Amino acid sequence: MRSKIDLSSTIKYIAGLFDGEGCGGIYKHHQSKICKIQIKMTNFGPIDYVNKHFPGYIGYYQLPSQKWCMYWILQHKSAYRFAKTILPVVKNLAKVRQLNKIIDHYEIGGKVHNVYLF
Repeated sequence: MRSKIDLSSTIKYIAGLFDGEGCGGIYKHHQSKICKIQIKMTNFGPIDYVNKHFPGYIGYYQLPSQKWCMYWILQHKSAYRFAKTILPVVKNLAKVRQLNKIIDHYEIGGKVHNVYLF
């Protein structure tokens, strides 16, 4: 079992990755909305680490420079749980606003609907 110190440093590390390389928001998809968080990097190690702690979808694509880029995506309620977990330690104000939009989407009248936190 992990100690609180290990978990705290893990959350801070993942929040730092999101601060630097991530983005999030609510996107229109046909006639519905999707809450989405993603991190993209050419260094695959950190994304594998994030996926170990917050399992999501991983994909790859090739950049014009011929380097491969890896991306990690969380959607819907998984994005909400991630946002709630890292929000207290995110430093970048633009990223804080992105996370708050996702959280606000699920929290109606101060109540969380149909979402289970870890």
